[in-house]
Amino acid sequence: MNREYHKRYSQELNRDMDVLVFGYAGTPLVVFPTSMDVFLSMKIVEMIGVLGRKIERGELQVFCPDAVDTESWYNRGVHPQGAGNAAPAVRRYILNELLPFVRWRTRRQAGDDRLQLLERITRSISR
Repeated sequence: MNREYHKRYSQELNRDMDVLVFGYAGTPLVVFPTSMDVFLSMKIVEMIGVLGRKIERGELQVFCPDAVDTESWYNRGVHPQGAGNAAPAVRRYILNELLPFVRWRTRRQAGDDRLQLLERITRSISR
C-alpha cells in the first residue's frame, strides 16, 4: 500500500504539521486523530487496515494530519480563554493549508471530478 509522509510548516499554527497519506488515487478522506492521540495512532492504523482494499485499488485516499489538542482545549498550561483562542487558528489551518493540500494532491493524481464533495464541504465550513 502506498504511504507517504509529508511535513510542512503551517503559517496558521506557527509550527510544522505532519500528514500521512495512504493511497495513490481515489476519493479523498481526511481522518483526524481522536482526542489526545497522534496521526498514526492504533485506531487509525486499524481503520487503514479495514479500508485497505479500497485504498490499494485506488478508490480511496486517506489523509491523516497530526493533532493539535495540546495547543488548544487540552493545554492545561493556559487559561481556558487562551486555549479557546487556538480554535480559530486550527480552523484556518484546515481551510487554508490542509484542504488545499488534499485538493492539490487529489487533483494531481485523480482529476477534478473526484473533488466535488470536498469542494462543497470546504465551502460550507468556510461560511
